[in-house]
Amino acid sequence: MEAETMEGLSAVTSQLIELEHKIHTGNANAAIEPLKKILNAHKHVHEISAQALYLLGWVQWAKNQYSDAEKTIRAALKLMSNEHPAYFPALLKKASIETSQNHFFKGLHTWLFILDHADSNQHPNIISEAYLGIGSYFKVKESAELAETCFQYAYDFSKQGQNHEAQVKCGIYLLSVYCSTNKYTEAQKTIDECWPILKLLNEADPVLFADMHHYSGMTLASQNNFEQAIESIHRAQRINEENQFLWGQTQNRIQLAKIYAKQNKYHVAITQLESAVLISSIFDHGVIQQEICGIIREIHKSNHNYAAALSAHEAYHHLAIKNRAFFNDDSKKKNGTRLKTLENRLEVIQKKQTESKLKSTIDYLEQKIISLTTDHSKDSLTGAPNQLYFLHNQNKPNSKKNSESINLLINIRNLFDINVIHGRHLGDEVICAVYQALTLHFKHEETSIIRYYGQQFLVLNATPSSITKIHQISLIIERLKTNKQAKIELAIHRIGIKYKKNHEPIITTIELLWQFPAGEKS
Repeated sequence: MEAETMEGLSAVTSQLIELEHKIHTGNANAAIEPLKKILNAHKHVHEISAQALYLLGWVQWAKNQYSDAEKTIRAALKLMSNEHPAYFPALLKKASIETSQNHFFKGLHTWLFILDHADSNQHPNIISEAYLGIGSYFKVKESAELAETCFQYAYDFSKQGQNHEAQVKCGIYLLSVYCSTNKYTEAQKTIDECWPILKLLNEADPVLFADMHHYSGMTLASQNNFEQAIESIHRAQRINEENQFLWGQTQNRIQLAKIYAKQNKYHVAITQLESAVLISSIFDHGVIQQEICGIIREIHKSNHNYAAALSAHEAYHHLAIKNRAFFNDDSKKKNGTRLKTLENRLEVIQKKQTESKLKSTIDYLEQKIISLTTDHSKDSLTGAPNQLYFLHNQNKPNSKKNSESINLLINIRNLFDINVIHGRHLGDEVICAVYQALTLHFKHEETSIIRYYGQQFLVLNATPSSITKIHQISLIIERLKTNKQAKIELAIHRIGIKYKKNHEPIITTIELLWQFPAGEKS
């Protein structure tokens, strides 16, 4: 009998896992009746009842039934020990419900409790979620810098948890603060990181796709790519409407209104915002509605409709007075010490993030320099150092200070004719032949041979002894060139003798040399 009971409980546990998956993937309605049946059948089994109540509270929260959700989650937590697998997720849901009702300090208190009691090694995703909540508190308080710090920390922390969906969620919170503070370069980078991860997830929360489309649209709008921006936000809106995500629908309409206003489509913009007010009134206690009234006011001002702007401002002012109560002094006093501790903690995190960003920037610049001086500093045809290499290294001193050296400019004068008469392929062979000949002739360790321009080579730090036998280069070239009869005509000019500190730079000498007619170069 006991074995049957254990088997029955195992089946219920499996059913609860399936129901959690349904809720997570946007099928909350399908989970309501099965959860109620489980609660009726197993109300004396605390472990089962607690899990079922937590899931039911989640469903109620998803359906914007915040008062019911709060009671249900509270009942679930009463049945749970802190070892219950749903204990910290239930606390996170409790904080989300509190915030949804604009009880911001209650939510903050819960998130701080989680930070104090959750093990960061065992629950990295829980810690990152708590920082998302704290960041949301600061975002509502219009402390964008602290919000960004929290979201960035959560994003970094989520990568430790190896939970790709959690990483995308944290990235979306980071996008919210980037887009609201016009940091669209950072936003685009985060979008580029998160989209490939999200597309690889088989059954992710649909709200993640909606939010990614939403912030992609905002980033496109910042580039004045309005058509694609509207299309992207409409995709987000369709997902939010299909899944009855009211907050998402509200945000979609707000951003669409801003885009239409930029296009001077004021009537369309106001229509979007009026719809946003109606939708938000179902779940919002005034904070979002205040924001919308502020946007309506500014759009009416842009359209010189000052009477309507004044009306919107009065509504904004009324809501602002009402919303101050959500940040009342009594709640602040209760959480004052913890807030101070949190701000000190965030200050340390900010310093670490700044150091990390500086290191990342330095690493990037070093890689860029390496790229410039290696990948792009060689001639693709001959493999010789090119003009870019020369420009980066022209001021480097000769390591043998007392040795005499000479710089030459070697010009293939008839390369153009060779290309025209015999074809560019033979011209390329001629260039390679000249470079090979120069390499064989100038073997001194200090000598550099550079393909400076199409038909020109620079020989830097050549020894006097090699210069006296310069005529041998022509003989070497004759042996290397192809069977096609294309005579190679070289012009060799001495362009500088071991320039000193106050000497004219060699680049200037080359430029001056080419100002003279061909017959007068020396």
